[in-house]
Amino acid sequence: MEVRICNTCGIEKSLIDFPKRNGWYKHRCIPCEALTRKEYEEKRRTTPERQEYMKQYRPKYYLKNIDKIKTKVYDWKKLHKEETKVKMTIYYENHKEEIEAYKSNWRADNPEKIQATRNRRRARKAQTPQNDLTGAQWLELQVAFNHRCAYCGKRAKGHLTQDHLTPLGPNGPHTLHNIVPSCRSCNAKKNRGPVLQPVQPLLLTIATPRKKH
Repeated sequence: MEVRICNTCGIEKSLIDFPKRNGWYKHRCIPCEALTRKEYEEKRRTTPERQEYMKQYRPKYYLKNIDKIKTKVYDWKKLHKEETKVKMTIYYENHKEEIEAYKSNWRADNPEKIQATRNRRRARKAQTPQNDLTGAQWLELQVAFNHRCAYCGKRAKGHLTQDHLTPLGPNGPHTLHNIVPSCRSCNAKKNRGPVLQPVQPLLLTIATPRKKH
């Protein structure tokens, strides 16, 4: 079998260990060729022209393929839990103040989303059969009822609570068609009993339910 010495690593190898192009075998072996190509790509990515191009291209690509990218990232993290955990811990330690400041500002700007997360957690503890209400759906639900209590009609914008028509639990889902906005007084009066008066829940919504992976 014909052999050849690689020009890069200097090791004598079989001819089949060298890449072939246009009918000719290259003078670098396959591992050295791959390494050289990798170094070339890394150097090319650091050029000012390439960086400027990527700044303009990446946002467009991300918006066009957002679902595919999120699924890919989620699947990768699922397969590399320990590695992801270590990276996140290191990143948090190096950017602790920035992260805490961002979290604080986000909480102040998104009280409805914070409340939606707490309600979903409560629903999980109650072992509900369906738990997909989002903050956007809750906002849309309040608008549909004109920010009024579904029972007494009192307007309480920003102070309405989520009342489950079928009490939260194994038979009561935390989803759009089982929730109506209620003032705190009516919600407490109803508690886990029957509805105070017949109401029509919102069945259709523009906002999408929470996705489950």
